[in-house]
Formats: sequence, structure tokens, C-alpha cells
Amino acid sequence: MAAMARSSARAAAMVAAAAFLRAPALAAPPAPALAAAPAPPIVLSISEAMRLAIRNNIEARLARAGTIGAKGRVLQAASALLPQITASSFQNRQYKFNLDAEGFNLIKFPGASLPAALGPYNIFDARAQITQSLFDLSAWNRTWQSEAARKAMDLDLRLAEDNVAAAAAIAYVEVLRAARDLDAARADLELAESLLGLARDKFEAGTAASIDVTRADNQRAQSKMRLIDAEVANNESAIRLKHVLGVPIATPVTLSDSLDFKPEVLPAVSSAVAQGLARRLEIKIADERVRADERGVRAAQFQRLPTLTAHGDYGWSGNTPSQNVIPTGSAGFNLMMPLFAGGRIFGDVLVAKQALEEEKSRLDDIFLQVEQDVRNSWDESRAAVERVSAAVTARKLSKDEVALARDRYRAGVGDNIEVITAQTSLSEAEAQELSALARYHDSRVNFSQALGNIKDFRY
Repeated sequence: MAAMARSSARAAAMVAAAAFLRAPALAAPPAPALAAAPAPPIVLSISEAMRLAIRNNIEARLARAGTIGAKGRVLQAASALLPQITASSFQNRQYKFNLDAEGFNLIKFPGASLPAALGPYNIFDARAQITQSLFDLSAWNRTWQSEAARKAMDLDLRLAEDNVAAAAAIAYVEVLRAARDLDAARADLELAESLLGLARDKFEAGTAASIDVTRADNQRAQSKMRLIDAEVANNESAIRLKHVLGVPIATPVTLSDSLDFKPEVLPAVSSAVAQGLARRLEIKIADERVRADERGVRAAQFQRLPTLTAHGDYGWSGNTPSQNVIPTGSAGFNLMMPLFAGGRIFGDVLVAKQALEEEKSRLDDIFLQVEQDVRNSWDESRAAVERVSAAVTARKLSKDEVALARDRYRAGVGDNIEVITAQTSLSEAEAQELSALARYHDSRVNFSQALGNIKDFRY
């Protein structure tokens, strides 16, 4: 029995080995994909960031695509005034043509009679046709309407570029502010840890109560939370800037400008308003759209006038391309005038007039909006300078207050409530200073945009 078991085992092993040899080889695991090369870092000033956003941002790219469509609509409208040339060719096999049904049986020919039907026979024709509009004032005005709309679309592109540039500048300033706030949060945490160490030393020396250590430790925890929030805000602002610039989010970006305070002399508000009214693209866009709608009203009204068209054709006709082929052609004019269109023309005129009145109303409102923008941004720029000056003074005083409170506490005069309060005031003052600096530069961007010269903005 044992020998039989061993023999069976050897047989099973041989079968398994043979099956293994017949089995296909296992496929080798795929080689790991090569990691994409990291994007090269870029260093940007605020002017370079604005230019990069104009080139890459989705809003500017969509506006550029819109100008292409506007040019196409001009060509579509102008095509009604240009020669229309077509070529045609056909070969037919007419199997039966009923002469009786066409009335030929009513024609009497002396000594001859027509059959009831003809066929089968071949028909071949190849020719070129040309049509040219000679007089169509409605088509002319539709063409000029499209051209005015194209000019408005070109101005829309410039406006989109201005808006993108302003958005890039403000996002750039926000990154600078977030980076400064992150540095301030780190310094605040270092100060809190220093004060905690001082409280512990005084407690171990028996000159301070345990409540002082608890207060200082709690303040350190608050500073740690501020640092975490500042880190998150710094990362979010950097991602937002890259999105505005239209660059990959993973691209390292270094900003070459800093959040400095460089007060500028503002022009007189009346001069600023005049410059804004003269340069703002919104006014020019609305004016072009009014022109376009005026042409639209004329195009609708001129539908009542006659139109004159010339036409001609030349080609070859026969039974087949090689049988009975002779040149044939025709030329003539076509004069058409609508006598009754069921109210369609009158309706077109009313719709065109409605569009014109709406654009005129928008133009009047844009004048007011531009003046409002200039005056508001002028006031904000003036207030921003004063706000920064006050915030800088408050931050310096808060810093002195921290130093004095720490010296008093180190000297054993009172507990550390004054130190904690002074540190909290310093954190708030630093945040207010950074906010004031950011608002100051934002106001400069907004004022430049309100004047219509954002592309000339210099940091």
C-alpha cells in the first residue's frame, strides 16, 4: 500500500510538472511610469503677473475667441453684397415624358400629330451661375451693423484683459499679505513661547503663581492656532494666484515685489473723473453698440425699399457630355419690392428700436457708473494712506507695550495679565497693519482701473 501511495505521489508530481511546463509564462509586472518632470519655478513681478494672466487666463482666452466669431458675422453679413458664383452639373435619364399631361395635345400641327409621350432620352447640363446685388440698402446696413458689433467685441477683449490684469494684481497683493501675515504669526508664536518660558522660570523661582503659567500656555496655544490659519491662508492665496495666472497649480511661483508703503500723490478728483470718462472702455463699448443698433434700425426700415439684383449663367447642354453639346446661357436683372409682408417689417423695426433704446439707456448709466467708480476709488485711495499711517503707529505702540509689560512682569510687578493683553493687542495691530497695506495697494489697483489705465499700473 505504501509503495502504491508513493507511486501515485510521483505520478501526480510528474503531471503537475508537465502542466507547469505547458503553462504560458507569467507576464512581467509593468514598469512604473516615470513621474512627470516638475514644472520649473518662475519669478514674477506684479507687472509680469498681469501680462501672464492676460495671456493665459480663461476670461481673456474666451474674449479672444469671441472676436473670431465677430469677424465671421461680419463676413456673413457682407456676403449678401458680394458676387455669388456657383457651378452645377447634372446628367439625367428621362424614361418617359407625358406630353398630353403637359397640354401639348391641345397644339394642332398641320399634317402632323404629337405622340402621347416621349422617351427615353438623356439630359446633360453643366454651367456656372453668378448673382450680384446692385441695390440693397437693408443689406448694407446689416453689414455695417455687424462691423460695429465687431469693433465692440474688440473693445470687449481689451476690457476683459484689463479685468484680468486687475484681478491678477489684487491676487498678487493678497499673496504678499498672506506671506507677511504668516511671518507675523511665526513671530507671535515665538513671543508666546518666550513669555511661557518666563512664566515657568518665575513659577519655579517662587515669584509667580501657577495661573501665570496657565495663561501663558493658553496664549501659546492661541498663537499656534493663528499660525495654522495663516499657513492655510498663505497656501490658498498662492493657489488662487496661480489660477488667475493660468499656470499649473504645482508650479513654484516666487514674487519679486514686496508689501511696501509708497504713498502717491492723487490727482484732483475732477481731473480723475475727466480721465475716466475719456478712457474707460465700457463707454466706448456701449457707444459702438449704440452705433450697431442704429444701423439695425435702418436695416429694418430699408426692408421696405426695392432691391435690384443682376444674374447670369453660362454653360453647356446636351444629351450627354459628348453628345449634342452646345453652349447656352442667360443674363438679366431682378427688381423686387415688398408690397405687403404681413406686419413683419413693422415688427422688425419695433424690435430694432427697442434694442437701440436699451443700449442708449445703458450708455447713460455707464457714464454715471464710471464717475461713481472714479470718485469711490479716489476716496478709498486717500483713506488708505491715512489708514496705513494709523496702523503703523498702532503696531509700533503695541510693540512698545509688550516690551514694557514684559519688563514689569520680569521685575515682579504684578502678574502676566498685562503681558498677555499686550501680546494680544500686538497681534491685532499687526493684522490691522497688514490689512491696511493690502487695502492700500488694492485701492491703487482699483483707482488705476477706474481711470482706464490698468495696463500701465506700476507697483
